[in-house]
Amino acid sequence: MDLLSADRNQITEADVLRSLGTTRMGSLIDFYRALGKKSLKQTLETLQLMIAADWEALQVLFQLNKFYAVIWRILLLKKAHLSDSEIIAKHLMDLFQTQRKEFLDFAKSYTLNSVESIFRVLLDTDSQYKLSVADSNILLSRCLIEVLNA
Repeated sequence: MDLLSADRNQITEADVLRSLGTTRMGSLIDFYRALGKKSLKQTLETLQLMIAADWEALQVLFQLNKFYAVIWRILLLKKAHLSDSEIIAKHLMDLFQTQRKEFLDFAKSYTLNSVESIFRVLLDTDSQYKLSVADSNILLSRCLIEVLNA
């Protein structure tokens, strides 16, 4: 809190509010939940919090790829007629136990075709980020709009 209030003797309510929700892990799970609900407003707001917490564009793209890789895996397992309990017990070991059921719910918002389109958008955004001088915030915002509309 000292860093956000600088040399002032009093800490304001705005200082406290500015400090909330800016941890990396807190922002990340909120980001995943917004993506899982396909909530554009929440996703963009969480993106801004991540950027304010010094996330780099490539870190955000990595997390998007990670999120959608798990969703894609769940959808493929469901297509192979595996039960939710079997998917949770055997195939989501890379997630925290508390997040496994949540990711199954997130996968309900997507189809295999939409995830394929999303991976194309992510690849295109990665290329644009590395090859252009465009602002990374704009590129990420545009990417998220396209992803959530896929």
